[in-house]
Amino acid sequence: MTEKIEWKRLLLRNQSIVLAEILIIIFVVVSILEPRFVSPINIQNILHQSAVLGIVSLGMNLLMISGGLDLSIGTAIGLTTCVITTMVSRGVPLPAALITGCLVAAACGLLNGLIIAKSRGFPFVITLGTMSIFYGIALVITEGRSHSLAGQFQAIGQRGLGILPYSTVIWIFLAVVLFLGLKHLKLGRTLYMLGGNEKAALLSGVNVEKTRILIYTINGIIVALASLVFVSRLGSAVPVTGTGYELRAIAVVVIGGASLFGGRGSTLGCILGAILLSIISNALNTLHVSYFYQGIVLGTIIIVSAIISTSGENSE
Repeated sequence: MTEKIEWKRLLLRNQSIVLAEILIIIFVVVSILEPRFVSPINIQNILHQSAVLGIVSLGMNLLMISGGLDLSIGTAIGLTTCVITTMVSRGVPLPAALITGCLVAAACGLLNGLIIAKSRGFPFVITLGTMSIFYGIALVITEGRSHSLAGQFQAIGQRGLGILPYSTVIWIFLAVVLFLGLKHLKLGRTLYMLGGNEKAALLSGVNVEKTRILIYTINGIIVALASLVFVSRLGSAVPVTGTGYELRAIAVVVIGGASLFGGRGSTLGCILGAILLSIISNALNTLHVSYFYQGIVLGTIIIVSAIISTSGENSE
């Protein structure tokens, strides 16, 4: 009897297992209600929708494990994609525009890291400020207009290997790299230590400033990758491109089992969280549920996940 109770507790505390169960239940129920949900085209749509959110959520996962946060990733995506499309529309060769865009995204991450590390300010407030700055720069660059790639650079955003989009392949590859890094590299262990107890990490010889700068820069590089997938899929960009992804990424990471206070989080949970949100959104569309109700569902999921995450910490 005791073994059964312990097993149930373990199952409830392992958020990845719970997420997998929820995904299966939703998939089966919606498939019964609407057979088109499991069509190859719709499965491909779900994978396409999951890719950008999944990629940026992996970066957010690293930050939240270390006790950080980034509210500027949405506008950083907007700025990066606007830089790329504006340069191409003005006659700059595509490779140069792509490289410049990636450097801009990395610079956004570096800027966040430098300000947070040097000022020791709250990441929430600092990145709220840079969110506005990045959006403003995008407006200045584009003059508020949309710019197009004119049919160039469609491969990674619109094509794939059969039913598997190239964007999903990139997402999976990045997830494997980060999973191995968190598990086997010293930096991975340092992030958990830093998020769990910054003072203890400092006493253990961890250079907190350099680590924070590095992890925010890595997040900027991940945002660059997401931006490439995004602009390849859409083929154009405006300053509001990417808006809202910061909140959805936070939701994904929390749903995936990360702690709101740092020191906990998993790559697998992050992947399942991104798939869950994408499937729920797609299922609601497939079942012809109003877009307005989708916001209510998303908000409810975030609140419930936050409560579960906080309860898990209090019980330990």
